[in-house]
Amino acid sequence: MKKSGHRKFSRKVTPVSGLIRYRIFALIGILLFGVATADPDVRRIDSPQNLLFVGNSFTFYNNGLHNHVRKMVVGAGKPVGITRAMTISGAKLSHHAPALRAQVGSAEWDVVVLQGHSLEAIRDEDIEGFRQAVRDFVRVIRESGASPVLFMTWARTNEPGQTALLNANYTAAGNETGSLVVPVGLAFEMSTRSENGIELRIDDLRHPTLAGSYLAACTFYAAMFDESPVGHPYTAGLSEEVAEALQRIAWSTVLSYYGDRH
Repeated sequence: MKKSGHRKFSRKVTPVSGLIRYRIFALIGILLFGVATADPDVRRIDSPQNLLFVGNSFTFYNNGLHNHVRKMVVGAGKPVGITRAMTISGAKLSHHAPALRAQVGSAEWDVVVLQGHSLEAIRDEDIEGFRQAVRDFVRVIRESGASPVLFMTWARTNEPGQTALLNANYTAAGNETGSLVVPVGLAFEMSTRSENGIELRIDDLRHPTLAGSYLAACTFYAAMFDESPVGHPYTAGLSEEVAEALQRIAWSTVLSYYGDRH
């Protein structure tokens, strides 16, 4: 894949307020969590055009994460094909098993994203089922010629300690199956630690606000296209200041998580 991490967008970037900018950049280069986690083995993939997202409400909230990612790809002037989501409310990964093979075979996907239930990757009674579903689904995805991508989800607002476990378990699943992991949960944590005042979850403490879905989209864009989203013209209707703050957090998270990608 062509190295494109320093792409400059034509839109003039409105400066982030000094406080937000200071807090974001103060976090760059600092270890996000005090839990031992293996480094991700897969750090980049070829830029995709056809994307399938498999998950639940974390994916379909706010008109669909896949739609926000698509708009970012289009806004950057990149080629884009089909973007589709297959979601079941409250689903674990295994709940998609009956339809997964047919959906994966329905188009020539470049990437299939897997998003599990917010607790199944960290709950003792669910973790092995999650791991097995990842193994089984990755096998189906690879047989189709697509690349598997794991969507690291975020902690609940009142349970910040979940982030370290999600990080460890998604990274382990990615390394076991040779899959790219997109560190959305780490981006949520970085935003929270920056104390920028941007609400990423609604009142139920788990589902994303529009800003949360946009941060996820920026993180996917940065991870899958190896390109900074800072200054991207698509803001999902958020103010330029909020959008740029989230763009910077997404890029900083990707740089921190993957390290040297080249």
